[in-house]
Amino acid sequence: MVKKLSLLIFSLIFVFANNACVNGPPVNTLQACRVSITMVMDKEGMNNYAAMVTWHAIGKYLGDNLIDLDCANHIVIENEERYTEVSRSLLFENRDLLIFADSDFAESLTEVASLNINQKFISVDFAIDKSNVLNIEFSKKEAAYLLGLAAALKAKDDNRDGFVFVNEKDNDKYISEWQGYQAGIKEIMPNADISIIELETDKEHLTELKKVFEEEIFSLGKFAVYDPVLSSNEELYKLALEKEKEGRIIWILGHDPSNYDKGLYNGKDSLVLTSVQRDYDIAIKTAIDSYLDETFIGGVINTAKFSLLNDGLSLVLISERNLSESQILTLKSYIDRVKSGDLIIQ
Repeated sequence: MVKKLSLLIFSLIFVFANNACVNGPPVNTLQACRVSITMVMDKEGMNNYAAMVTWHAIGKYLGDNLIDLDCANHIVIENEERYTEVSRSLLFENRDLLIFADSDFAESLTEVASLNINQKFISVDFAIDKSNVLNIEFSKKEAAYLLGLAAALKAKDDNRDGFVFVNEKDNDKYISEWQGYQAGIKEIMPNADISIIELETDKEHLTELKKVFEEEIFSLGKFAVYDPVLSSNEELYKLALEKEKEGRIIWILGHDPSNYDKGLYNGKDSLVLTSVQRDYDIAIKTAIDSYLDETFIGGVINTAKFSLLNDGLSLVLISERNLSESQILTLKSYIDRVKSGDLIIQ
C-alpha cells in the first residue's frame, strides 16, 4: 500500500512540476538524498513514450528504495535550439545523475559531457561515447525480429503475404531493425514478399505520406507494415482505419505499447497486431544501482544492453482477436529458444 501511494504521489509530481525550471529541490534537500536525479525531456515531454516510462521507472526506483521523491525532478526544453544551453546549465545544479531519454539530445549531450567529466549522465535508447555517460540500449534487432515473427505467423495462418518496412532515405540508423524484421518473417515464411519504403522525412515530403502509403502499401494489398522511423505516424493509422471500414485490413506493428490505441476501431479492437515492450524499470534500476555501488562505467563499449536474454524485451500480447492462442504459444517457444541460446538472430 505504501509503495502504491508513493508511486501515486510521484505521478502527481510530474503533472504539477515546473517543467520550464531547472532549479529543483533546494541544496539542503539534495544533501539528504542518496542519489539526486534530473531527467531532461524534449518539447514532447510526457507525450514521448520513452520519456514517460523512464520517468515512471525513476519514480518506481525511488519508491522501492525508500528514497525521498523530492530527490528527482524533470525539465522540458521546448526550444531545440536551447538544448545545449539548458543542458550546460544543469552542470551547476549539483545533481548526481542527469538522464536524457531522447536521441535528439545526442549532439548536446556529447558536448556537455565533455565539459565536466565528474558529472554522471545516463542516455536512454541512444549511445554517447563518453566515459561519464552510461548508455542504456534495448536490442533493436531482437525487437524487430519479434514483430516480424508475429506478423508472419498471422499471415501464414490467414494465407496472405506482403510485409513492408519503412526506412528513412539515405540513413542506416534503422539497419538493425530491418535485419531483425526480415529474419523474423523468414523464420516462418522463407519466401515471403518483403519490401522497403524509403521516406524523405523533411516537412515538405511528410505532407505526401498519405499518397506514398496508399500507393506502396494499401493499393498493393500488403499484409503488415513496421515503421520505426515515424512510429506514431498519424497518416498511416488514419489511412489504415479508413481501409478497415472498406473491409481491407492492414496490420501495423507497434514500436511501443502506446501505439495500440492509435489503431482502435469499432471501440475495442486495434489494427496494431502487437507491440514491443521494453522494460525500462530493469534498465533504470541497473543504471542507478551502478552509480550507488560505484560500478558506473560509461562509453559505447560498455553500453548496458537489454534484450530477451535478460528480460529487457517482450511482446505485448493483449488481444487473441489479433493473435490466436496457438500463435502466441509459438511466439513464446521462439523466445525461449533465443533465451536458451538455441536460436541466434542473424
